[in-house]
Amino acid sequence: MTESPGTAARRPDGGRAPLKIGMVSPYDYGAPGGVNVHVSNLAKQLRLRGHTVKIIAPLASAAERELEPDFIPMGRPVPFPTGGSTARIAISFWRERSVRAILQREAFDIVHVHEPAAVWLPITILRRSNALNVGTFHAFQSNRLYPIWRFYARRYCRKLSARIAVSKPAFDFANRFLPGDYDIIPNGVDVDLFSTPLPPIERFADGKVNILFVSRLERRKGLLHLVRAYSRLKWEHPNVRLIVVGAGNPGEEVLGVIGERNLHDVEFVGGVSPQDLPRY
Repeated sequence: MTESPGTAARRPDGGRAPLKIGMVSPYDYGAPGGVNVHVSNLAKQLRLRGHTVKIIAPLASAAERELEPDFIPMGRPVPFPTGGSTARIAISFWRERSVRAILQREAFDIVHVHEPAAVWLPITILRRSNALNVGTFHAFQSNRLYPIWRFYARRYCRKLSARIAVSKPAFDFANRFLPGDYDIIPNGVDVDLFSTPLPPIERFADGKVNILFVSRLERRKGLLHLVRAYSRLKWEHPNVRLIVVGAGNPGEEVLGVIGERNLHDVEFVGGVSPQDLPRY
């Protein structure tokens, strides 16, 4: 999968015909998030190399985003608190028959499971998959369920022919609970998306120095620390502005700092489309 564009990867049986790949995400594919962006971009690049890719993931509402070609919804997600965040995952144990039917129908050459130890969908896919299985581990977080769930997850993660961690911290976390051989492959970046000249956001093109924060507004993302630092910077450099792009509630602590220190030029934009994000 590291070959140049247009070159078919080697098949599990040693040939070089295009592969049929199933890409699995445990998270609501209609909601923004780093894992789903990773899955979407990886699927796009694999298709450019001539492979067939189908994405399997939970979905709350198809109206929430423009879906990939050959997307297969599997289960309705529910909010689940984990690691200082809220993951939207499907816990649909009664749909195991549907998973088995999809795997039989599609007959994937490779099944690439993201967060292989996550509850329900990834583990169920691994249980039923007879393909060459690849797992990518994204998380580095404290999860009280992980030490319990690992004893169940280990059994099926043994079916992984290759393990990828997106960073050294992700490797350390995964290897602690699921020891094995991992390759560390960082998340890719769509360079063309962010380097193509686009018109700026007019109301922010007024000569002020803009500081941009892009993330879901969750405590673990560190916006509170940025706002505190901004309050010191704003005192010395009145011409700066903080632009916060991302869905969610900034929280009482962040709003408290803004109010107590009478901070000006903090702009909460909310969520923006992938098309508009590069403009920021």
